[in-house]
Amino acid sequence: MTQKNMNASPSYNDFYFISDLDRTLIYSKRAIQESDPEYCKNLIPIEYKDGRVISYMNKNAYDKLQKLIQYEEFKFLPCTMRTLQQTQRISFIKDVKYYFTDGGINLYKKGNLCTSYGERLLSIFHHYSYDNGYSWAKEIEEVYFELTQKLGISDLEINRHFILPDTTLETLAFFDLRCPEILLTNDTKNMTKEDMITLETVVDILENYHINGCISGRKFYVFPDFLQKNCIFAFTGGLLYGVVAGDSIFDTPLLSMGNEKGLIPIAPKHGEISGNLPITERSGPAAADDILTFVEQKFYM
Repeated sequence: MTQKNMNASPSYNDFYFISDLDRTLIYSKRAIQESDPEYCKNLIPIEYKDGRVISYMNKNAYDKLQKLIQYEEFKFLPCTMRTLQQTQRISFIKDVKYYFTDGGINLYKKGNLCTSYGERLLSIFHHYSYDNGYSWAKEIEEVYFELTQKLGISDLEINRHFILPDTTLETLAFFDLRCPEILLTNDTKNMTKEDMITLETVVDILENYHINGCISGRKFYVFPDFLQKNCIFAFTGGLLYGVVAGDSIFDTPLLSMGNEKGLIPIAPKHGEISGNLPITERSGPAAADDILTFVEQKFYM
């Protein structure tokens, strides 16, 4: 295939760019501080909270994304662990038709919940829970009880993000658990014996309940093993053409299934994802520019 003029419209109908947001396309002040200063230049504010800037984006990446989303054939589908409110703080979201929040569990069209998507996930949930004979809501409460009792944590905070706002469907839930510092490190080599016992206790509890637990940043997420970011393909359907991007362990199922669906996966150099897939040349905020350059190259081919 030959490279097309970047001002020309592509010849195919739909090109999908499915991407995580935080530490993939946009970067918090903390993420910037942890990155090589060389890759943190040319940044623009991208998210505000209470009148202050809390996240940035590489300007080159932003300009490329803004140009691409003008094409009707370009389908940009952000998929984030954020809630709706957190997602809508990002400035370019107003220009995006569809986006997934809460780890792919909720789909919004211009800020309005797509209930048909939720109903489809609900049917998957019912099928799984009935076949395995357990209630997610009941078991997550039991997991919480065991965590607090066995680890002696009395002040563990649970933030619940329900998949659907309808109170009759509260059994379909997503949690993030803010745990003590000891649970927020993957550096097992430097852990004490007591630390290892703590982590092994958590892992054992989760495995007993068929529940996934993942550490990302300063949060410890817990969610059903049948609900991961790859559940968004219940919306997109069959084979696709385009790119899928992500940086964390939460994005691994997304990139894996995206690859099976025909999308080309790419991850930022600083990411947690390993495997034989394209990696950006740069890390930190500059990785977003590398990702959008990669997307441009595929889109205009």
